[in-house]
Amino acid sequence: MDFSMIGSIRNYTKALDLQTKWDQKKKSGDVTAHMTERDWIQQQVDEDRGKDKLRSIKAKLEAGGKLTGEERKYLQSKDPEAYQELEDQEREQKEYERALKRCKTKEDVQRLKASRVGAALTKLKAIENNPNIPLEKKLKIFMAEKCKMDKFEESTQKFVKRGEYEQLPTENETAKAEKEQREAAEIKLTTGTEKSAKDCDGKPEEKAPSGGERASAAEQAEKPDVKQESPEARKVRRAKAKAAYAEQVEPPGVPAAQTLDIRS
Repeated sequence: MDFSMIGSIRNYTKALDLQTKWDQKKKSGDVTAHMTERDWIQQQVDEDRGKDKLRSIKAKLEAGGKLTGEERKYLQSKDPEAYQELEDQEREQKEYERALKRCKTKEDVQRLKASRVGAALTKLKAIENNPNIPLEKKLKIFMAEKCKMDKFEESTQKFVKRGEYEQLPTENETAKAEKEQREAAEIKLTTGTEKSAKDCDGKPEEKAPSGGERASAAEQAEKPDVKQESPEARKVRRAKAKAAYAEQVEPPGVPAAQTLDIRS
């Protein structure tokens, strides 16, 4: 039996089923007075097509696909609850992506991802043990959380592929760079003070550096010497700059605007 024959049999069976339902409604009197048999059957066919389209859209979402504008409008009109869940999921994914940009170390990224997974598991565990929630509802929530986790993983993989994760320092690299910076600042400050004291020896007419001059010397000592900074220090400096930029442009809880890709 070929597929064309199977399709013909399916259509014939559906038409026969509709005819039977029409006859039953006519006998029971449960039929709109102005509606003909043809109109009623066409209405049922349209409803079935609508259900098939809605099922197709939901299946696309569950598979991780992106809806077209027309599909989004159809979902919004036919299933507002599912559409709201979609918007909530997209909003959470955007917030997750903004949080990734604010990470200053590789460990920050790992903790961010772990926190999202942990929150999802806690939620699912509470739902699983709640006898007041029907099994069908539990399965629906489980699927929604799975889709959310899949989207978070998708965003993380994009973050990695863009090279942004590799550009981040580890916490050990950060600690090393900060230690180097403190030591360099101390050396510069000490050298500057000794030089000022030496210049004053044998020259009573010259005054020692004032408080403001000493403060200026300290500020200069704190500035990184880009030419001499280590690879770890450079990585830490860039990571902090990008995180600060992301914090300024997209602070937590604020909808994302169009952002720029900065490179130091």
